[in-house]
Amino acid sequence: MKYVNRNLMVWFLALIIMGVSIDAYGMTNTKYPYFGSVRSQKVNVRCGPGRQYPIEWVLVRASQPVEVLAGFDTWQKIRGWDGIEGWVYKNMLTKKQTAVVMKTDCTLSKSPDENGKFIAYMEKGFILNVLSCKDRWCQVEVEKTRGWTAKDNLWGV
Repeated sequence: MKYVNRNLMVWFLALIIMGVSIDAYGMTNTKYPYFGSVRSQKVNVRCGPGRQYPIEWVLVRASQPVEVLAGFDTWQKIRGWDGIEGWVYKNMLTKKQTAVVMKTDCTLSKSPDENGKFIAYMEKGFILNVLSCKDRWCQVEVEKTRGWTAKDNLWGV
């Protein structure tokens, strides 16, 4: 009986260690794609998942939204709002949701409807923090000002 319990214990510990190893290498149940944002002012985007791959371009705006398409080991494949794709080290990304304004002169209003009280105009390319989205509207924050804008004005939601 002790021999059976010892074997069970060994198998149980082996399974736990394997689970930790799988998680450490990024092989989790992450659902792709999802939107996140760039953590730093300077993020190298490579043509493959590793430092051995050349840098294709550098992202220079912290909080810039990206679509995370896939993961491999400690690398994430991303797509920017302009459609360009590449690989970044996963610690350079955050799951904080931001969005970029895609239309010229879109408005920020107090409520999520067409007749909401006007707060501000937002120019194309402006980056916003996304607080929540409901139906066709997203509540966003920019420079400590909160309001609502139509979801189709934004990329990253």
